[in-house]
Order: sequence, then C-alpha cells, then structure tokens
Amino acid sequence: MMTINTDDLDAFLSEKRDSREFKRAIAVKMAVKGYPYAEIGELLAVYPSFVSEWKQAYLEQGCAGLALKYQGSQSFLSQAERQAVLAWIQTQVEWTVEGLKRYVEDTYHIVFQSRQSYYDLLAAAQITRKKAQRTNPKRDEAVVEAKKKAINQQLDQQDEAIQAGRLIVLYLDECHLLWDDARGYVWGKSTDRVEIPMTNFRQRQTYYGAIEHLQGETTVQAYPAGDGVSTVAFLHLLRQKYAGKRLLLIWDGATYHKGTEMLDYLTTLHHGLDASAWWVTCLLFAPNAPEQNPIEDIWLKGKQSIRKNWRL
Repeated sequence: MMTINTDDLDAFLSEKRDSREFKRAIAVKMAVKGYPYAEIGELLAVYPSFVSEWKQAYLEQGCAGLALKYQGSQSFLSQAERQAVLAWIQTQVEWTVEGLKRYVEDTYHIVFQSRQSYYDLLAAAQITRKKAQRTNPKRDEAVVEAKKKAINQQLDQQDEAIQAGRLIVLYLDECHLLWDDARGYVWGKSTDRVEIPMTNFRQRQTYYGAIEHLQGETTVQAYPAGDGVSTVAFLHLLRQKYAGKRLLLIWDGATYHKGTEMLDYLTTLHHGLDASAWWVTCLLFAPNAPEQNPIEDIWLKGKQSIRKNWRL
C-alpha cells in the first residue's frame, strides 16, 4: 500500500479554516490513514461519497483542492441539481432538515443561508411535517373488514325493527380524560413558556358514552372508573332512557364489557327468554380498530375543547 505523507494536511489543519475545509481535510487524513469510509462518514456525519470525492481532490491537487473556491457558499441549485435532490429526498425512509442540509453540502457544496430553502425542497418533494399516528401491529385488516361486513349484515337483517323504533342500536365506548390532555399546541409569546398548573398530570376522569344509530343522539355519563360495575350502571341508564325498547350494543372487546358483572347482569335479565327476545344484545367491533366506533369522534372533540380552553 502506498504511504502518503500528511504533513501538508497537518499544516492545513493548523491554520484558521472554514469549517467545511476543516471537515474535508479531516476526512481525507483519516482516509489516507486507512480508516473505512463508512466509519469516517459516521464520525464526521458525512456520506462516504464525500470522503471519496475530497480524497481524490487532494490526490490530484494537494491541499489546494480542499480549499473553498469562493467566499461564502453558492446560494442556489441548478434545475437539474434541484430535481436530483428531490429524487434523493423521495428515496429516503426518514427525513430531517439536518440530513438534507448535509446531503446538499456534501454533494453540491451548497449551504443555504435560510432554513426555509430546505423546507421548500422538502415540500416540493411532498414531504411535510406531521404528527405521528399510533398503529397497532396486532391489527388484522382482513379481520376488520370481515367484522365490518358481519355488523352491516346484522343491521340489514334488523332494519325493519330499527326503523320502527323497536330496536335501538347504540355505539358505546369509554373515555378517560387525563389532566395532561389539557396540554396541546397553543398560541403564546415566543419569549415565554406556556405553563398549565397541574399537581398530578395522571389524574383522570372516566366517561361512558353511547351514540344512537339513526338520529345520532348521544348519551354521556361520568363514572368513577371503567369497570364492570360502571358498565352495568350505564346499561341501566340506557334501558331507562329507552324504556320498553330492545337494545343492540356495538362496542369493543374491553375486559369489563364481557366480564363477570356483565355476564351476571345479562343472564338475570334474559332468564327464560329466547335470543330473539333478549332486551340487550351485544356485538363486538374488530380488535384494534377504534376508528370503527363513531363515539371516538365525540371523545376527540371533547379533548380538543379542553386543549382550546386550557386557561379555564
């Protein structure tokens, strides 16, 4: 292997240099010392192509090849370069302004004065900043579709009774509001923190809610907790509200929806009755698919209202 004298690099680095020149020289020195390009890239936060390019420039021109050829930095990309950058952005699996800045500088030796230029490139590549959404890896789309189809078939079969008001279809769920739900994106002075006093951010309130299928009438009631006792109490409330009507409840598979209290309640209520005459029938949504339940929209509006009125 050819040995390269790096005394000129040491002298170059000892002088007052632009940070870009300094990074180039360090990358080249490590490369000629035999460090793998990938390792250099990780240490200096550059791409391996950056190391290769500036090592070649050094071998051909010496340290002069590492020096900036202009004062400051070029402030624009050509149309072809811009399209190449947009294509690169779209091949990535995660995006940061810092990563884009590093790529543009390493590839085209351009540093924009304003971060807005990087935002504009990301926007042009259809990359926008958004809040990440939770997704459950246990969710099975085939099961979700099959359950949706089964529920719709059940509603179609019962349509005459539903339209006549003999059968009331209700979508049920519980909402647990935390003190911490009051925190959200709010307007405030750029120089001041927005603070919301709370002694226990995990303290919560529990609400049971039900939306009636035809008219969208909503019933909401607070309870001490989401459990079997509260679930049975809410069913009592609904049976009083829709007295003399059969109820078809559609909800998720929470433990207390099918626990001992519920089973005892339904067994006593339906003792001696044929299934077609049951006062309360329960259907389950598919697991891990909360968006199927329209009551979720009510809970979302409630939380949004709390965040908007946090000063109260």
